[in-house]
Amino acid sequence: MGARVFPEAVPDVSAVASALADPSRAAMCAALMDGRAWTVGELGRYAGLARSTASEHVDALTAHGLVRELRQGRHRYIRLAGEDIARVIESLGVVAGSSLPTPRSLSASRANANLRAGRTCYRHLAGRLGVRLAEQLEDRGLIDPCWRVTGRGRRLLARWGVPAEMLDTGGPCMDATERRFHLAGPLGTGVCTALLDRGWLSRAGRTRAVRLTPAGRAALDDAGIRLDRPTAAPEDPGRPPARTRPRGIVPGAQHPRPGRDDERRRLCGEEPGTGIVGCPRAPTATPPRPSRHGSRTSDNGGTPTTTGGGPMDDVRSVRVLVSGLVQGVGFRWCTLRQADALGLTGWVRNLPSGDVEVFAQGSADAVGELVAWLREGPGFSRVTGVRVREAPRRPGLGGFTVR
Repeated sequence: MGARVFPEAVPDVSAVASALADPSRAAMCAALMDGRAWTVGELGRYAGLARSTASEHVDALTAHGLVRELRQGRHRYIRLAGEDIARVIESLGVVAGSSLPTPRSLSASRANANLRAGRTCYRHLAGRLGVRLAEQLEDRGLIDPCWRVTGRGRRLLARWGVPAEMLDTGGPCMDATERRFHLAGPLGTGVCTALLDRGWLSRAGRTRAVRLTPAGRAALDDAGIRLDRPTAAPEDPGRPPARTRPRGIVPGAQHPRPGRDDERRRLCGEEPGTGIVGCPRAPTATPPRPSRHGSRTSDNGGTPTTTGGGPMDDVRSVRVLVSGLVQGVGFRWCTLRQADALGLTGWVRNLPSGDVEVFAQGSADAVGELVAWLREGPGFSRVTGVRVREAPRRPGLGGFTVR
């Protein structure tokens, strides 16, 4: 009997998931979230394992690309393979809804409380401190709702010692304990590193926990940033997290704006239910009803439309080539969501060159909206070029697909 095949090529996440499907390996990955390198012996002691058993677990994590090792003399140092792996582990912590068991002791209770209060999530600040810092930076106008540093923010962060090259790329990371976003990306790394280097944050021993020092509190107070105000209480760990949105521009979206969260919803969006952060929500549109003759009729009994969603004499077909950081960031799936909401047909695919190619067909207005969205892209993408050319119509297309 031949190997099992599937209707389309989808990522095989089962092998990577199996590497994390062990409490000891999950604990090791959590320890490595502090961004530092650990020896195999240290990881074994952290997970309560003999060194030989810890070495086997580390080999499994290395084989699946989750950690990297560096040999120096007799020592074998282990660290996470990168920030993308840290983001996956933190996101899994959000959906897990439970924690590994800890001893019923006062010291363990204090250690858990310290982690919730403040910790490093790979190389950026997490926990209540991290969430509160992100909120205060936005409240003070130092970053905008799309995680970009403002002019005032650049001047302040430069005084803190954040390198200029780290100021241009910030992003959200869902906090596993607070169920709200803290600052991530190079900007989050630069801010956390600057606070540690200046002694404004101090580490609690060998753990990931960090605390705000008196000098740090005074320096942040001088900047008008107060981290001692409580954030909104996290939701019950047994329930899914609230639908808080990360920041990615949604061209043309219309949302109410009674408060700060609604302002963020108006400007920004996410791909819901997937854990993919930064995928803007498409503008909502009422899909036309299909008729028995293969065309579509609008809800108000108006002009019949083609499968592409526009009048017969108003159908536009385009091919779009999008360049930049557009692969590996959920670009195709966000494009699918946008196109579906706009009633377009066509497809989107990755090219070997690193670009993304889109074929879209439908009403001229809907195609124009999609092209405008492609120029911005989802939150974690960085579009550097968009080339649009008209294409022959394809009347037989049904729906919009990812290739």
